[in-house]
Amino acid sequence: MKTIFFICATLLSMTLSAQLQKTFVDPRDGQKYPICKIDRQVFMSRNLATKVFRNGDSLLQITTNKDWFEAQKNHLPAWRYFNDDSTTIEKYGLLYNWFAVTDPRGLAPEGWHIPSKLEFEELIQTVGPNADELKSKTDWEENLNGTNLYGFNAYPCGLVKDTGKPVGQEWSAQFWTTSVKKKYYPYSFLLLVKEEKLNISFYLEGSGLSIRCIRDN
Repeated sequence: MKTIFFICATLLSMTLSAQLQKTFVDPRDGQKYPICKIDRQVFMSRNLATKVFRNGDSLLQITTNKDWFEAQKNHLPAWRYFNDDSTTIEKYGLLYNWFAVTDPRGLAPEGWHIPSKLEFEELIQTVGPNADELKSKTDWEENLNGTNLYGFNAYPCGLVKDTGKPVGQEWSAQFWTTSVKKKYYPYSFLLLVKEEKLNISFYLEGSGLSIRCIRDN
């Protein structure tokens, strides 16, 4: 009887420990990612910030608009700092082109993946069309910060256009999906402060967007 009780107590402790786990540490580089559970889905609460693929190969860092455009022409997986400022990585993660998303070496850590269009549509169904509950409580313009009700904590870091020009900072957050509308135009999940709603959009594959990983089922 004591043995059965001990086993049950151990299993309960393990279950509670798993439920209480609120941070994922990427073994590739030690980056720490808070996590949030929204209905059936578990998301990272921070934008992806890795500079390597699953096999350890490095992605190309871009620091100029010209080089960003060249990476697009040559279909090279690449990343860029928000405002080309390395001190922003903790808050904003990195901006990636879509060639990084689709590279067969894998960008998301083991046990996680980059969401499909359908998975982001499920998120919209769960939280409703209003962006406030997914937005961070600071950094959005015109005093239109979010409530961060679900812990998703989306900061407004905009995107880098395929030309290399940053746009939309302070009023939008955009995340790559693995789905494609048509050739050269992958889908993205979009939070727009000016419209105060969530939707699915699409951008040229050479654009630089954030990535928010979702845990494998």
